[in-house]
Amino acid sequence: MEKKNLIIVLATLGKLILSVLLLMYFWKAEDFITIKYIDIAIILLAIVYILLQLLTRKLSSAPHWWDWVYYIGLLCIMIASIFISQETFNVFHMLTRIGTVFLILPLFADIYQLFLKKNLK
Repeated sequence: MEKKNLIIVLATLGKLILSVLLLMYFWKAEDFITIKYIDIAIILLAIVYILLQLLTRKLSSAPHWWDWVYYIGLLCIMIASIFISQETFNVFHMLTRIGTVFLILPLFADIYQLFLKKNLK
């Protein structure tokens, strides 16, 4: 396997792990404070996820439409942490849950494409 493909595979695996960690954080969030004031570790995980996404997009041979889906997840997290209140907790809690799923969805397409490419060669 060439170096570029190895980096793409490792970055995709890293994004998968990070997205699962982010999903677990927001799905386990049961109170207002957890979503309003996101831990710095979670913010750092999201930043690393973004950097890995940019890396895989740059190294990828062709742009894919699903490379932009993760923005929906990031936007849902940001909107929830900015606009959440005690009265709107249930709405924004559901928004973060749905949004974090959008962090994982493009990875399934990437993984499928990586294995499809490998089997076609």
